[in-house]
Amino acid sequence: MFPTPKLAEFEAFTADPQCKPHLVAIARRIFGKSPLASNVAPLPRGRLFTRFMLAGFATHLALDTLGVRTYEGYPYLAFSLWKPPRVELPPKSDRSALAVRIAILRRLARILDIAISVPTSLDEADAASLAITTALCARSSGMALAISDAGEGQFLLAAPPVRGA
Repeated sequence: MFPTPKLAEFEAFTADPQCKPHLVAIARRIFGKSPLASNVAPLPRGRLFTRFMLAGFATHLALDTLGVRTYEGYPYLAFSLWKPPRVELPPKSDRSALAVRIAILRRLARILDIAISVPTSLDEADAASLAITTALCARSSGMALAISDAGEGQFLLAAPPVRGA
């Protein structure tokens, strides 16, 4: 699953008069009838409530309906935890972002002795990071931590072995 803002942020998105009506309707359908308080803080400029976010929630609900357990993951955190110590992880807006992420994925694939398809986008690299770091935990002395919160959902963190331990 993809990283998402807290539920309170979605309430702020849908309470914003600039939010498109169809997104408000879909959000209310997904999240239920949430009372939108008149004192909802305005969102910072540039924040968007996107179809991408709705697609993630809809996918989660569909899988939940089928009884499939899902977790949310943070690709940037996965790359940060599993990168070599001296490698800087550039933000996605940097031109070198995809190349650095591909190099990290190739290194992790070598550790697992598997072949991977080279991601052609940052989204593909993000998905690969979550899959490959979870596989590494299963094969190494790393650990996978499941964190659950009633209001925020379930999160999975695949952490590498402690260096120097």
